[in-house]
Amino acid sequence: MTELHEEDQKLITLAKGARARIDAKASACVRDTDGRTYSAASVEYASKEFKAVDLAVATALAAGARKLEAICVLGDEVINLDEIKSVLQESGRVIVCDAQGAVISVIN
Repeated sequence: MTELHEEDQKLITLAKGARARIDAKASACVRDTDGRTYSAASVEYASKEFKAVDLAVATALAAGARKLEAICVLGDEVINLDEIKSVLQESGRVIVCDAQGAVISVIN
């Protein structure tokens, strides 16, 4: 397993909690440059599917986050790493985990 800083491990814990709350197939958690975190789970509603990572990023931006420094994506969701990296500050990192929270990869 990849060694993570305590703050990155917190993202995994929060993403796991978001996923478990509604038994979602995926979840995500983002951290802004002020250290605040925002988590979300994927949802289906009225035949639409909303991706967890999009919801977590939107929540952060709606709360006033100016820059994001890390994103954790957990579970069974197809992700576009280029899209995710495009919303991060230049030195941001993406943590990709399986549904149980085991780290699959860390992309800086």
